[in-house]
Amino acid sequence: MFTEKELHKHPSLIKAFMGLPAEVFWQLITDIQTRMSEYEAQRLARSTRRRAMGGGRAFDQPLVIRVALVLTYLRLHIIQEAVAGLYGATQSDVSRELRRLLPLLAELLPSPAVWEVVEEAALPAEAALPAEAALPAEAALPAEAVLPAEAVLPAEAVLPAEAVLPAEAVPPAEAVPPAETVPPAETALLSLVALADGRALVDATEQQVYRPQDSAEQKEFYSGKKKQFTLKTQFVTDGEHHIEAISISVPGATHDKTLCDGVQTLEHLPDGTEVDADKGYQGLAKQVRLVTVRNTATGVEQQMPRLLVQTPFKKPKGGALTAEQNAFNLQVSRVRVRVEHCIGWVKNWAIIATRFRCAHGLYTLIMQVVCGLVNGQTQRWQAAKTPVVA
Repeated sequence: MFTEKELHKHPSLIKAFMGLPAEVFWQLITDIQTRMSEYEAQRLARSTRRRAMGGGRAFDQPLVIRVALVLTYLRLHIIQEAVAGLYGATQSDVSRELRRLLPLLAELLPSPAVWEVVEEAALPAEAALPAEAALPAEAALPAEAVLPAEAVLPAEAVLPAEAVLPAEAVPPAEAVPPAETVPPAETALLSLVALADGRALVDATEQQVYRPQDSAEQKEFYSGKKKQFTLKTQFVTDGEHHIEAISISVPGATHDKTLCDGVQTLEHLPDGTEVDADKGYQGLAKQVRLVTVRNTATGVEQQMPRLLVQTPFKKPKGGALTAEQNAFNLQVSRVRVRVEHCIGWVKNWAIIATRFRCAHGLYTLIMQVVCGLVNGQTQRWQAAKTPVVA
């Protein structure tokens, strides 16, 4: 049985059972202790609570063990009785602490935002790009066609290290006239005010759940792609492996594009963002709103999409992609793979990688906490790689 004293004595146990370095775990405990009094007062003052303030049983376990129960369950996802046995607790302790501590952990960790599904999320017709303003991703370019420069990712993201652009290929900074953006009359509140590299990488992941008993629910949760009953979550990361936002979880039969539209992903992103997604998001570029851009040097105004959306070309039925289209798809994939890295790291926590056994109502909160743990891990290894300037 592990006690607080044993965890201090054997820090490797913390890494093995909770997935955190010992010093990070103890710092988290300190942060929780600082916030706990205020958090508990808010929790006990909730409108749905039946007991009077001060009523109810006292905690059976010290705070360190309570946090360890939650983190161990997230990391290992073994049955709750087994987790409880590691720390001399009961299965009820594990179940209660999940509900008590998950909201606090989501607050203290670098957790992503959670985007809710908005009813009637479709953009009005006048907000969509006109047909001539966007090239459908499924349209095949002729063999002699050349992709426009603005449709290709930055060269440094795709060129090999030894490739160097000639000096005359890059226009001098003073040759580019400054421009200012005139905001539209109605602008949605953007929740992502800044991305590390100006990119938003969008993808969705699914996790198996138990088969619902109701036949109608079975149809909602059955994923034709996974051939399982699943819950689906959309991820939005930047190009530097930071998970910026997740969607609320939805039944697995929901299409990736439908979920993207439902949470109004594009409306959450700041102007000028490059959005990279896979082939499941065809047509996303046509939904980008137009903004008026004024050239301050000439005073000329023009309508431009406020976001650059890039999805791979789909091979036409019975045809083949051109060399230019294949090259473009490769460039998008080299950038978009970073959101796949983030999803893979999240699944290092077994509660996200194995069949989910808890109530579905807890799923989004658990996903948010695990993403917070992954973001913290990313921050640590990126800080370790950054050279220290004397």
